[in-house]
Amino acid sequence: MRSNCLTLIMLCVFCLPFIFGGCGDSNDFLPDPTSEVYGVVVDDLDEDGVLDIAVATYIFDQGAAYYATVIVNDQNSPGDFFPANANRLLRDCCLDSIASGDLNQDGFKDIVISGYNDGSVSILFQNSTNPGNFLRPIRIFVGTQISYLAIGDLNEDGFNDIAISGYNGPHLSILFQDSTNPGNFSPLVSLDITSNSVAIADIDGDFINDIALAGGGKVKLLFQDPVTPGNFLASMTLNAGNAPKNVKIGDLNKDGNPDIVVGDGTSRDGTPGGVDVLLQDNINPGQFLPSVNYDFGCSTEEISLGDLNDDGFLDVAAATWCSGCRISILFQDISNVGTFLPAINYSCQQTEIGFGAWSIAVGDMNGDNFNDLIISENGLVIRLQDPAAPGTFSNRIIVYKPR
Repeated sequence: MRSNCLTLIMLCVFCLPFIFGGCGDSNDFLPDPTSEVYGVVVDDLDEDGVLDIAVATYIFDQGAAYYATVIVNDQNSPGDFFPANANRLLRDCCLDSIASGDLNQDGFKDIVISGYNDGSVSILFQNSTNPGNFLRPIRIFVGTQISYLAIGDLNEDGFNDIAISGYNGPHLSILFQDSTNPGNFSPLVSLDITSNSVAIADIDGDFINDIALAGGGKVKLLFQDPVTPGNFLASMTLNAGNAPKNVKIGDLNKDGNPDIVVGDGTSRDGTPGGVDVLLQDNINPGQFLPSVNYDFGCSTEEISLGDLNDDGFLDVAAATWCSGCRISILFQDISNVGTFLPAINYSCQQTEIGFGAWSIAVGDMNGDNFNDLIISENGLVIRLQDPAAPGTFSNRIIVYKPR
């Protein structure tokens, strides 16, 4: 994510947060100059069968206060949310990415959040005796300018590990969970590959997880060595766009082979915009066809994959920067699966420091079996999909706006 906010944030001063939940029409919403929300993740955090939200938050007015904020969905009334629970983090600056997964083998999802400038990750274990609430964060120093995180088993021991992308040393790193002492992690392992984002999945169909990353103007794949789990073969480089900056993995054309989608900071002609799609060659697992660029004129900050029009195929939602704030949706062309129609755009509100949307997630937030959009922009916002008109989304509904 972005680092040029740091100077502005350091000029701000600290105040206590005023936290609220619930929903409302935001058409008349005015920007609040005292807070910012960044990375967002959607998951069933309290194991009640409905999706919840966690978001990285700044609240500042005399220094800066940093939070992993959890917003629990109401199981009895999906789409309504309990008051937000802001978990204070001790760090210098600044929050970036947030991810969820079971990191201590207790059956409950935990949260890990990166600090871009101070080079640390904070792990918040869920309180299994009080689901939806989290224990005090454990902070692990990694390096400088770390960015996106991904959670998955990367050494075939049945325990989730944490992959951490980084612009500077130690670059791409892994925290392997100690299978003999769940919830604890072995010393950091650096793979020394520059990266601004990372994703984990079994890419080549050998039933063990691999790593995809973007950074340095390239997309790279690291296939796990099946002979020595936890070790990776030499990276494979793929060309995709001019400035790939966010990578996601999903089977776009339903051939059983995961494909890769990356956000593009600049388009082919040098103007900002687009996403790039790399379909896996179903004849040669682990090999990919040339990338196809879909340029919609905005610099893409983050993407998320999900079926966004109820046709059974994955679509792409992109949080972007344009001259203003914009969300772009690329629906698959089901007459030619694996390809996408021109982008459909929705406006959003610029953040208080003048940027577009930071982060975007996809999930069914109101229990109607249609995926919705969860967006980190000027506040945390949901756009509900209209089940009567699949592929269309409601006006902005503010779920959380800290002060």
